[in-house]
Amino acid sequence: MSIIIFLIYVLFSLCACVEKTDKKIVSDAPIIQSGTQNEDNQDIISEKEEKSLPEYANIDIDLSSMKGTITYSQVYDMIYNSSKYEGKIVKMQGPFSVFYSNTTKLFYSAVIIKDATACCSQGIEFVLYDNPDYPSGYPKTNTEITVVGEFKIYYEGSNVFCHLVNAVIL
Repeated sequence: MSIIIFLIYVLFSLCACVEKTDKKIVSDAPIIQSGTQNEDNQDIISEKEEKSLPEYANIDIDLSSMKGTITYSQVYDMIYNSSKYEGKIVKMQGPFSVFYSNTTKLFYSAVIIKDATACCSQGIEFVLYDNPDYPSGYPKTNTEITVVGEFKIYYEGSNVFCHLVNAVIL
């Protein structure tokens, strides 16, 4: 009997990941490259790209090396116990997604992490190191990407959110 109660608890826990938000998913945005090419088809680096990228030699949490439910569980903990992860360097992999908030009038980029059965998903937002305006410098939606950055908490009104800052797409 206790096993049945435990399984029901796990089922409800997994389904509790649905959250009401005013952010809307943006689909299939075009890729816009910030560099140009010269006559020899070589990339010319723009002034914006000359800034040195952050180097993350020590990864504290590597979500890209985890599988299925373990990854989803770790992300769930990071979102709901975010203060204990503040300042950690996180590496994650998954499909790129973009959300638009009617309230803030801003685009939010994220990597989507699904559980093993793909019934639930969580997104971890990230802000690229040079903070380009969307869509410039971002991949096409649903493109599989790997991102590394520093985990930070931020506030919008009375709501608490978390994201990776100074993030780099590998």
